[in-house]
Amino acid sequence: MRVILLILALSVAGPSVAATTCLFTQECLEGEACAETSYRVELVAGDGQVIQLISDAETLEGRMIASDDNLHYVFEAPTAAHLLSEAPSGAARYTIHLDGPFTITYHGTCEGTP
Repeated sequence: MRVILLILALSVAGPSVAATTCLFTQECLEGEACAETSYRVELVAGDGQVIQLISDAETLEGRMIASDDNLHYVFEAPTAAHLLSEAPSGAARYTIHLDGPFTITYHGTCEGTP
């Protein structure tokens, strides 16, 4: 049902006011122990199939990939690839793949529908 609602929200022309807010409470840098954090991003439906990821650091445009009941969002930046995955329970993982290669992984939850 969430996927159907998301598809309907994405098919409406013009920006959507609905958003998913994700709060990540754990940050894991590659090769280091995880640490507590309070990192927040918002996913906002844009025009057509576009999804925006908005954080304090940047705003990225990407797309959604649905897999069974899980939602995956893929974003591309000049120096990194971003992947955010959300389970039906709201559990979420956000991974940033940087040059190097080097990754940063966030663990948290998401609420709302983009």
